[in-house]
Amino acid sequence: MRHRISSSLQHEFPVLEGEPPRIPIWDFKKNLKIQDTLRLKVSNRIEIENKMVPLNKLSKVLKGHINESSVIEYIYDDNVTYQDYINVLSAHKMAVWELRGAEVYSEIVESIYRNQFSRDEELNKERDRLRERYPFRITERFE
Repeated sequence: MRHRISSSLQHEFPVLEGEPPRIPIWDFKKNLKIQDTLRLKVSNRIEIENKMVPLNKLSKVLKGHINESSVIEYIYDDNVTYQDYINVLSAHKMAVWELRGAEVYSEIVESIYRNQFSRDEELNKERDRLRERYPFRITERFE
């Protein structure tokens, strides 16, 4: 399941004299070129790596693929509707939240928001650790 993620077009063109400096996030994305990429076709039916998956099982299937180095690539065709996109996005978000929730992520976030003026560095570190362990990363393209 290892595929190259195409680099940003911003790196394909040289910086011309007088142009503003590049945005630092592009350098971060350039360093993340090779990761586990799961290809997910979004249309009136959902396919993962050319296998049809029913919407009610999508969240469960995605849970097995979400880790520190994973990226989910949404591939759209001409027949995709906004509702198809929302359904897939919701299932993806649900999978990430369930994985994080297994390690009390929601309680940590709730505690941080409840006590906004007394930042607990330990809670912030734990929240960040869970976000890194179960990231919500997507790329998108049209076919």
